Amino acid sequence: MLDLIAEGPAFIVDHRLAVTAANPLAEMLYSRPMKGLNFARHIFLDEDGRTRDKTSGQRATMES
Repeated sequence: MLDLIAEGPAFIVDHRLAVTAANPLAEMLYSRPMKGLNFARHIFLDEDGRTRDKTSGQRATMES
């Protein structure tokens, strides 16, 4: 099914937000193997997920 989506990244997650399958573009986007990656853990606990601004790629600061 994921092979049919060739124009963009696609992945399937389970109820715990763990990736069960992904197409090659999704793996290129995240620069890591997607199978087994947990999005909640990646965003909130992974050092790169917490400190990088997703829009600019720069380190985020806690200034208000």
